[in-house]
Amino acid sequence: MKEPMKVTCIGAGNVGRAWAIKFAMGQCKTVLYDVSAEKLDLALRRIDESLSDIEAMGIGNSTELQSRISVTTSLQEAVRDASYIQESVPENTSLKTAVFHELDSLADDTTIIGSSTSEIPASDFCAELKGRQRCLVAHPLNPPYLIPLVELCPSPWTSETALTGALTFFRSIGQRPIVVQKEVSGFVANRMQLAVLAEAVSLISAGVCSPEDVDTAMRDGLAMRWLFMGPFETGHLNYSTGFSDYVSAYKDCHSKIVADLNIDYDTWTKETIESIDSSLSASTPHDQISQRQAWRDRKLMQLNRFLDGVAK
Repeated sequence: MKEPMKVTCIGAGNVGRAWAIKFAMGQCKTVLYDVSAEKLDLALRRIDESLSDIEAMGIGNSTELQSRISVTTSLQEAVRDASYIQESVPENTSLKTAVFHELDSLADDTTIIGSSTSEIPASDFCAELKGRQRCLVAHPLNPPYLIPLVELCPSPWTSETALTGALTFFRSIGQRPIVVQKEVSGFVANRMQLAVLAEAVSLISAGVCSPEDVDTAMRDGLAMRWLFMGPFETGHLNYSTGFSDYVSAYKDCHSKIVADLNIDYDTWTKETIESIDSSLSASTPHDQISQRQAWRDRKLMQLNRFLDGVAK
């Protein structure tokens, strides 16, 4: 019987522990590392809660998944014989640089090392590494065990072997990787997400609508189509003769709206952000966010179960 692949998760926060669940669901022997034993204890409790929901939804066996996840505060033990390492430490270039130096010195030469960074290009933290050719960004949307997208963004030095190996690995565990072909801040998904969020903040700042109405417009409008097709196919299907004619037909309308869009960060004033937070906190107080996160994840589990039966 083939020995399961060993995969290491560096950092036991929200993203790190979610990756641990995903790797366990992908049949991997998974080691979760953190410098803090307390954080590891908390991560295991949160993982157990998530696994209970996974089993209740009928998409995994909690006992089997638990058996594939172990924790350690020893970095050397964590990376020993690992085929793949996923770093998920806080979004700080200096910290990531230090962590990658350690990983590069301890991991086997053939081990691929990916970063969960949301914005920082790999060239910013792996340029001085001896093994920089095996490093890249592998940016998920959280939680990755329920959202299959992972953005692979190589640095100028990342080898084709490492990129191909990462693509093969993520596909093998059920993720849907895309390749970001050149380094750009925020990669693809975060840039699109932030463009929407920035315009939403601008609409609130201008008094056009309420935060609740923005969320309703997305949830009960745009997201209904974007759930199963992207913005390009949406436009393509919005016109009977295709995307080019759609753009041509709405050129004047689109150019007027685009010129009027405001995604300038200057609209993110303290007063505007606090008013949005106040609106959101009325329905989900800060001390109830973890419970709401669990609700979100259960909804995503239900959605995944539904989509499994829908032909792509």
